[in-house]
Amino acid sequence: MQVNAFLSAHMEALNTTPQLALHGLTPVEAGRLFHSTWLGDGPIRLRLDLDDEPWDAQPAMRTTRAILAEWARRGVVRTTKTGKISARTVGAIADEVGEAIAELALPVPMTPREARAHTADYIATLFEAGLLVDGAGGVVLSRDGERMARGLESGRLAALVCDARLRVVAPTDTTEFDALVVGVRQPAMVIRALCRMKHDEFSVESLTRAAFTPPLSAPQHLDEDSLDCCSLFVLLSYLIPLAEFGLVESVDNGRVERPGEVRFVRTPRFGRFVRLV
Repeated sequence: MQVNAFLSAHMEALNTTPQLALHGLTPVEAGRLFHSTWLGDGPIRLRLDLDDEPWDAQPAMRTTRAILAEWARRGVVRTTKTGKISARTVGAIADEVGEAIAELALPVPMTPREARAHTADYIATLFEAGLLVDGAGGVVLSRDGERMARGLESGRLAALVCDARLRVVAPTDTTEFDALVVGVRQPAMVIRALCRMKHDEFSVESLTRAAFTPPLSAPQHLDEDSLDCCSLFVLLSYLIPLAEFGLVESVDNGRVERPGEVRFVRTPRFGRFVRLV
């Protein structure tokens, strides 16, 4: 009995004590940060009502609208016996929405293979956002998807897609350096670090260090190659998607030697759209 009481008190104290490994968060706070949706009352909140922002001018939103419109035109997208959308069908959709997809890679031209991969990523995103659902005979638009395919509710659509794109879909394909990037595979830590940056302009490496768990308090924690690897993951998985929504912008005019040296700036839209409480 006394042992159980001691263990209970010890665990309660541990769970409510700020931890250096969690950047000063308690385990309870970290759990809420990691597992709360960004569309509700969690520590990170995306505004659903920014309809006055020119969202549809952003590459991510133009791609989303194009895929939703193509789905509305098709009605039902047939799936395979295993319930998957075939690569051939994804390629056909990519061909139809090619102009919008191509904007995601500007100013670098996108190959057909890359266009199919980006299309597949956005289809997965729209599933996670609840805009595409399994229906009779294949994949169909949800009621939200049908409404937003008509160009309505741009602010809510931006929040739904951004939440799914960053919180659920982005951290993928890390097999080559999985053991290294585990410290930056938590999207909430990256967004939290970005919200807490003292200055709007920052480097990828500075964001990686601020988001890495446990904290990179000294250079010897990672050698240069490993830090480059983690910085590349942050760049590809988080900053490029954020740039597709116009929430950050690259400010590098020339070539850089390492991915961590790439510099970005938070846009005013980021401050209006993302809130950390």
